Amino acid sequence: MYQDYIDKVLAGLDYEWGKIPVQSRHRVAWSILFALETAMRKGEILSVEKSLIFPDFIRLLDTKNGTSRDIPLTAKAKELRSWLPDDSDDNCMVPLTSNAFRLIWQRNLHTVGLDGVITFHDKRHEAITCSVHDYLLPVEILIKITDHKTINYY
Repeated sequence: MYQDYIDKVLAGLDYEWGKIPVQSRHRVAWSILFALETAMRKGEILSVEKSLIFPDFIRLLDTKNGTSRDIPLTAKAKELRSWLPDDSDDNCMVPLTSNAFRLIWQRNLHTVGLDGVITFHDKRHEAITCSVHDYLLPVEILIKITDHKTINYY
């Protein structure tokens, strides 16, 4: 069911796996896929400077919780990163303002009939769940990667 939502959102943004994200809507779609692989927040993705992208990780200097941390890159995340156009005029991994990103995201959700059904932050939760199930990451490591301060079991 969740994958159907992702497929709908990506189709609405005219994006598919492997496409170089040159248009703003493609960059939003690319960010969705990247968030699913890294559990990064939207603001973190938008704040990544190219100088902080390394072969196996991305360094976040200032996160929501006021700490810095390294985000390890899965094979899929590395592949996604390789599709980014090399724009020497821009220092950001995803050169969009938060407002531009939000408007594209919200308009697309409305267009594809998912307005109020999913949020971008849902991708973070999905990525965390996949990290536990697919990559078998220990909770202690996952907490460091995702910048959580406490563990809540439901």
